[in-house]
Amino acid sequence: MSSIPTENLPPTTSIILPYEEFQYDENKKLGNANGNFYQRKPGVENVHDGQIMIRLKKKRFVILDYGYVPSEEEHEMAKTIPHVSIPKGAGVAKCNTQGCERIGVPIMLYDSDPDEPPSLYLRGGLCFSCQRNLNEKRRTNKKRKKSECIDRADEVGAVPESK
Repeated sequence: MSSIPTENLPPTTSIILPYEEFQYDENKKLGNANGNFYQRKPGVENVHDGQIMIRLKKKRFVILDYGYVPSEEEHEMAKTIPHVSIPKGAGVAKCNTQGCERIGVPIMLYDSDPDEPPSLYLRGGLCFSCQRNLNEKRRTNKKRKKSECIDRADEVGAVPESK
């Protein structure tokens, strides 16, 4: 992940992230396509993936921090702020992928649409890198299944219905 350019932002010191702090990143660096991401703060190799903005469906985006360990006060504070979420194990629980030692449960510093269900990045228990690999495998398998169905239809001479 070190090849991703990042800004020299200071370390995270609070779960409260003012919109002004990431507004430019959202508008100029994140992009609009689903799945785009921008690494705001670098990770530490084999420890955590840093702070990452991810574009989700319908213009929704989240900011996750894998390297910040919240205090008890911040756990309580997050319960009152809809855009912030601190799941159990955030900042300390290891990735669920066998052999991966990075942090697998991030803090969600911001969710642009907190009424939507939590992102897999937040609830999957995988570090960012492993979750991206899993997503890519799923996407590839879906494409492969579609291709196989089309190939089978061609083999049996099936012709799609026209309206």
